[in-house]
Order: sequence, then C-alpha cells, then structure tokens
Amino acid sequence: MMRSTVSDPRTDAVLPTWLQDIAVQLLAPFVSRRAPHALLLSAPEGNGLQELCSTLATRLLCEVADDGIDSCRRCRGCHLIAAGNHPDLRLTMPDPDKASAPITVAQLRSLIDFVNTTSHQGGWRIALLMPAERMNSQAANALLKSLEEPPPRQLFLLASHNPWRLPPTVRSRCQQHVLPTPTTEQAQQWLGEQGLNAQSATAALAAAGGQPMTALALYQDGELQRRDARRHDWEQLLAQQYTASALAAAWQNDAQRSLNWLATWLADSARREAAAANSSTLRGLCAAFDAVSHASGLLSTTSVTNLRPRLVLEDVLEQCLRCLRNRRTHV
Repeated sequence: MMRSTVSDPRTDAVLPTWLQDIAVQLLAPFVSRRAPHALLLSAPEGNGLQELCSTLATRLLCEVADDGIDSCRRCRGCHLIAAGNHPDLRLTMPDPDKASAPITVAQLRSLIDFVNTTSHQGGWRIALLMPAERMNSQAANALLKSLEEPPPRQLFLLASHNPWRLPPTVRSRCQQHVLPTPTTEQAQQWLGEQGLNAQSATAALAAAGGQPMTALALYQDGELQRRDARRHDWEQLLAQQYTASALAAAWQNDAQRSLNWLATWLADSARREAAAANSSTLRGLCAAFDAVSHASGLLSTTSVTNLRPRLVLEDVLEQCLRCLRNRRTHV
C-alpha cells in the first residue's frame, strides 16, 4: 500500500522533548550539505519514531525554514504535507488491513520509480519506509541498488522497530541512529500535555512498558479500563468465584488482547516468584504461560479458519487453573 505522506503530518505538532536533540543532530548535515543518502532510525514502538520522521520530512521539504528543526508551517511545501499530498514525499508501508502483511517487491518497484524521477519542487525527494523490517526478501533486494547508487538529493528514510530483522546489506548502506529513550519524567510530562492526569499517565505508562505514544493510545482507546476488568475477572476465577466457561464467554469478543494481557500477568508473576526463589510456584506459572502462548498463537494463525475463540479460551483457562492449583502467591 502506498501513501503520499507520513501518517500523522500535523504541522502544528511539537516534537517531544526527548527527540529534539537527535532531530538537530540528524538535520545538521543537510544544512551543511553533507547529507547522507539513507538513514535507518530505530526505536521501540510507541517511542516517537513516527513523530520524528514526520518532523524530518516536514523540515526538509519546507521551502523557507531556517537552521532549526521547525518548519515554517506557511509555505507551499508545508501546506502540501499538511494536506497529505506532497509530490516529493512517499510513504511505503504494509497493508494496514492485514496484520502480517509484508512490504512487497511491487511496492518497492513503485518506490524506485518515484525516486528516479525529478523533484517536483526542486528540493529533496524523501522515500519513507515504515516499518522497514516488514520488507520481504525480494523487496529488500530491490531496494539495494538504489541504496548503492542513489539519485542526487534523494533521501531514503527507513524507520524500524526491529532493525536487526533487516538484511545486513541494507543496514550497512544506511547511516544508523537509535532514538533515545524518554525518562519517566519526560514521558509523564508529555502525557500531561496530551491531557492525562498524573495517575492516568502513570497507569498508562506501566501498561505500555514505558513507551509514551503507546500509553496515550491505550488511554484513548479505553484499554486501561478493559485491563482493570480483565484483572478483576481473572482474580475472580482464581478465587473460584467465576468459572472458566463464564470467563471465556466474557473474553471471547476480545480474545487475542485478553490472552496478551494474561500472558503479561503470568510473566510478571513468574519474575516475582523467580526473585523469591519459589521454584514450585514458578514452574506452574511458566507452564501456564506456555499454554497461553500456544493458545494465542492458534488464534493468530490465519490458516485456522474454524477456530472458536470461546472454546480456545475455555480450554486454556482450564489449563491455567490446573497449573496454578497449588500456587500460594498473592494475586
């Protein structure tokens, strides 16, 4: 799937604090005319990678910006980006309607046609691949020649959450940068600027593994409340106030995310038991975690067409109860 611009091209957005220094660092060579032809930027999902790419693309295609990281937000280039149709910016990404879809060789060939044409605005042409590690092997091979012999004033911007999944031949032809991780204070401050109070920000960050953009998405989607409900239901099951069948019925419409939550709960509990050197309880938690992981894999397998989430959930919940029957840890 091709799109003309980055997914969130808000020209009025302020780049988060923890990304401002690296934005200055990345833009400096373009000001001094020693710019690289390919950048590989990596960060965990939810850490601001998309926001940084949006800032870089907007700044490089702004027609009157100064030496800073901010675009003017008034010129023709900025207006075209804001409208999502700048002719010198191309975003290539997997089909968003298919969870495991790759970036295909057909998409890369279309992108190569784009980079080999003359700039419409007389400046940079930017080819953004996000997330770049989703390229299949044929697509990665198609990209190599352009990375080896890039056209003038062409920037390949590869954004990746898992850069080690890219072929070494691709990585070696890019200037690589790892985005800094925000401190807890920076993440909480940013979430506060998005309208979350301190308690909600803390809860959202804990649920998101410390990644602020993911935390905001969880909060806005209502996932925090659903996680609280899952925990209550799970504790009721462990206390024998709920049956596996009833819980499976309650979770069946959100089976995959419910299993993901349960896997996280089991993993966190296992880490606590390992620290306490409680080997018998640890074995039960690990066995339950394996059962949940297997069930999650079944539900995510597209070839299993007749699988009923309720039956899978009921079976795995029964397995978990058997594994945890003798555990005495606090839930």
